[in-house]
Amino acid sequence: MGLFQECVGLLISAPYPTVACLRGSAPAGGTVLGLCCDYRIAAKEEPLIMGLTEVFVGMAPPQWVHQLATNAIGHHKSKRVLMLGSQTLDPAQALKLGWIDETIVTKNRTDECPVPEWQDDVSKVLYGEALKHLEHYTSLPPIAQADVKRKANQSILDHITSQGLDEVVESIAGDEFQSTCNAILERLSKRK
Repeated sequence: MGLFQECVGLLISAPYPTVACLRGSAPAGGTVLGLCCDYRIAAKEEPLIMGLTEVFVGMAPPQWVHQLATNAIGHHKSKRVLMLGSQTLDPAQALKLGWIDETIVTKNRTDECPVPEWQDDVSKVLYGEALKHLEHYTSLPPIAQADVKRKANQSILDHITSQGLDEVVESIAGDEFQSTCNAILERLSKRK
């Protein structure tokens, strides 16, 4: 968890803009990393699973995850999402909830952009759109923009401490988490 918190801290405190291109299955940690970014996009036609689902396994997310969700989707929605372990099953739901900022039509596009050869067409389109957003961000005064970002994320940074790690360890060591995980493992072993 320490390395994950460090990654979160680096993303939200980066003095430059960040854009997340989200696809596929990104619940829990994937959603957290996406929420750390200044702008989040997803392919309109692709599957996208996002959510803060820790409560399903009897774990309460640390305070900094609450604050990250609150910054992204507002207090009322984030409290409900965290209490219910809600997850979205497609980009339209993620957009409506506020997990992402924009869906991009990727089918039948022939965008030209510098992208590694191993990337597929959907990734190429998302990457190109991310570059457009970054170009817009970087056209603005960088020092003022970095200061705004730092101030907006300061409460999250304040909570990413050893206390946050202690909260997670305490939750994982608790009876509720342990019994829930055991029940999940038992169900999974019966599927074989």
